[in-house]
Amino acid sequence: MQIIDVKDYHIYIGMTLESLLRGYFQEKYADCLIITDNQVAPLYLATVKKALETKVKRMTEFIVPSGETSKNLATIESLYHFSLENGLDRHSLVVACGGGVITDISGFFAATYMRGVDFIQIPTTLLAQVDASIGGKTGVNLPEGKNLVGAFYQPQAVYIATECLNTLSKREFYSGMAEVIKYGLLFESEFCHWLQQQVQNIELREPHCLERLIAFCCRQKAKIVNADAQEQGCRALLNLGHTLGHALEKITQYKVYTHGEAVAIGMYFVATRLSPLTEAEKQVVYRLLQSYHLPYTIPRAVLLTELYNSMLHDKKVKDGQINWVILEKIGHAEWNRQFPEKIVLANLETMFDGNKKEQP
Repeated sequence: MQIIDVKDYHIYIGMTLESLLRGYFQEKYADCLIITDNQVAPLYLATVKKALETKVKRMTEFIVPSGETSKNLATIESLYHFSLENGLDRHSLVVACGGGVITDISGFFAATYMRGVDFIQIPTTLLAQVDASIGGKTGVNLPEGKNLVGAFYQPQAVYIATECLNTLSKREFYSGMAEVIKYGLLFESEFCHWLQQQVQNIELREPHCLERLIAFCCRQKAKIVNADAQEQGCRALLNLGHTLGHALEKITQYKVYTHGEAVAIGMYFVATRLSPLTEAEKQVVYRLLQSYHLPYTIPRAVLLTELYNSMLHDKKVKDGQINWVILEKIGHAEWNRQFPEKIVLANLETMFDGNKKEQP
């Protein structure tokens, strides 16, 4: 069991969900709304309700279809109506139980319903455990791009159980590893080395290994959030790979890549095309992505002008300029770097499938 402080709340990391909730959730609420999706509900909804039964008088659940298509304003509006019909007031609790989509929409709903109600995060995917559930970023997508409507709103607590990772598909697990790799590239080269050494144990989802991995990422994000909760400065570092990644997700209509896969391509582009890394460092990035079965090239079907125009809708764009996070070296990054459009497009073109093979 590990406890990590973020702002005014704690992250609890352990092996089983029920023991975490029974042991560390102490508040009392009259009403509770559990928000989850149709894939997570059969796995963990009963466990959550059983663990909270002595601490919440009345529980209601709202189940959405899994996937990025649920992350929109229509879902939020449905949640408002459902909550009013079921008598939830400003003293009720929202429980987010699921992956990144659920953590985002639940947090945004909690931030805006009755001008703000308490909520807790129970992330069930690796990506949500190491990133989406921590730090209070909430939001939904618009047709123009990802996370363009949202709010900064911190949870009361985050409960992370490594047992939840046992039910993930290989693809979803590796998708989460993209965010894990991101923390190593940003903050600690030794962690990148450890990830390379522990490939077999991580793939086998060895609990103690996963707990160490998750705790490292949570501590790094906690430091950033504590220093810059509303992304006025250093928190922008956490967007490494996301400018290109979000654009890839959008133009492929969220049907080709998981979020982590798209971010992996974005990180590889930044590391090998825009950053002043040595060839040896570039190969570290390549080997990590290869080891965890993550993509690093762009399909030839993608139109570069469409991809670039999509990046111009990124939240980090200022005065029509894309602000990039780049790696000065592995373990040290800088934000707010700008490059001419022709340079970005020329480098993107070298990222197509079938171009010069990237390998040690």
